[in-house]
Amino acid sequence: MEAGTYLLECYVKTGGVFHSYNPDPDVYGMVHEFKVTDEASGASEPIATVQVDISSTNGIQIEGEMVSGAQTVAVRFSDQIVHENFVGHDIQVVRISDELNLGDLQEWMDWTRAAGLQTPAPAQFLGGLNEMPAGSTGYFNVILEPGRYALISEVPNTASKGLFKEFVVQ
Repeated sequence: MEAGTYLLECYVKTGGVFHSYNPDPDVYGMVHEFKVTDEASGASEPIATVQVDISSTNGIQIEGEMVSGAQTVAVRFSDQIVHENFVGHDIQVVRISDELNLGDLQEWMDWTRAAGLQTPAPAQFLGGLNEMPAGSTGYFNVILEPGRYALISEVPNTASKGLFKEFVVQ
């Protein structure tokens, strides 16, 4: 990240109200300001167990195998565009239950829909990364158990854009 001031905020909604909205100090207000300095941290780059590439043209591509246990996932943002819901593509890991309707999950990811990002979520989200500029690589850690999962982006029509990728962990 470049030096500067940033905001971390929650886009999930309860009762149609974004969690980042703060009408009262005791209600929501899930926003946190932080600063990035020019000073190097000295931290080493994480060692990834799996590589993921995400782009508007090729969708989500997994290099390596997602396996049971702790994973460090490197996500390379090959490009970045603004989608019709005014956000760039990001990536989230979701556990898929037998009861989950995949169409409902994909619609839930679009915040512009009335039910989009509305609590409760239709599935269990385990981690991921928000949008990043083209050429950036970010990392996240996730613990996976045997089961069915997907990588999904917070944009409309994820399946047709290749931004919904199912995988199975043995």
